[in-house]
Amino acid sequence: HASRRIREEIPNACGSALDLRGVVEKFADDSKACDVLSAVRRAWNATTCDPSNKLSERELADTMRIFTECWIAENLTGSALTDAQVAYRVSRVNYKEVKVCMTQLASWSRKNYWEPWGDACRAMRDEIMKKTDGYYHTYAQVFRGLDLLRLQATTGVRNMVNNGESQVTLEDAKAFDADLRKWMVTCWTSNGL
Repeated sequence: HASRRIREEIPNACGSALDLRGVVEKFADDSKACDVLSAVRRAWNATTCDPSNKLSERELADTMRIFTECWIAENLTGSALTDAQVAYRVSRVNYKEVKVCMTQLASWSRKNYWEPWGDACRAMRDEIMKKTDGYYHTYAQVFRGLDLLRLQATTGVRNMVNNGESQVTLEDAKAFDADLRKWMVTCWTSNGL
């Protein structure tokens, strides 16, 4: 059931290990659940580690959600992925909590070091709030977005220092990056993310 649904709902998965045709062909109905889960885990790893993988993060997550729904519908137990993988790469974002996190990030006390900080946080928050129409569907995507935002801010501060456009020193810029990392972790964890 899962293989058919995946091919119907996620056409990009066709031809990848995650279309699960290989798993279906390899295992009979009387196969052990642990063997099937191991094969699905290998398919996940093969697809996510393949540099030519054509599936988006959203399609990867949807594929594993479909598999899990079908697995549970058959009254089977266990999971092909670890809890951490499911939480990070498969679970849908709690948009309300992420919105609060992004609002807190924008209000950071050291935001004046890099003027575009507040606008950049708001732009990311607005994209997240597009929900299914936006880019951010998994926590992996949000986390990567935050890391890119931090990199832009840190690079912006360092460029101002290098260009002599700021009273901030290079040591201040390094401290800025360290403090920003801490602030992101604080905002992330205080919102249960």
